[in-house]
Amino acid sequence: MAASLGRDTDLVEVTLPDDRELKIELHLQPSFDVELPIDFDLSTLNLAGASGLLDLEGKAKFDVHVGADLKLDLGIDLSNPDRPRFFLLRYDSRFRRGQAASGG
Repeated sequence: MAASLGRDTDLVEVTLPDDRELKIELHLQPSFDVELPIDFDLSTLNLAGASGLLDLEGKAKFDVHVGADLKLDLGIDLSNPDRPRFFLLRYDSRFRRGQAASGG
C-alpha cells in the first residue's frame, strides 16, 4: 500500500492476519539538521573591567542534528463490522513489535 502511494515502504505496513483484525504499523524517523553560526565578542557584553583584562573574539559554526525513531502499531478489531474497535498493540522486544520511541 505504501509503495502505491509513492512513499517509502518502511513507513507504513497494513496486514490482515485473519478475518477479525486489521493491523497497521507506522514507522516514522523524522530528523532535523541545521548549521548555526556563532560570533562571540567579549567586548559586546559590557562587563565592568573585563574588556581591559581580556580581548576575546571568535567565530565558529555549530552543527546540530536531532532525530527520533517512532514506531506505532495499531489494530482494528473487525469481529463486529458494525462496531469496529481500535486498539494499540503492546511492544514486544523479542519481535520488535508494538509502540516504541527513541531520540538522539
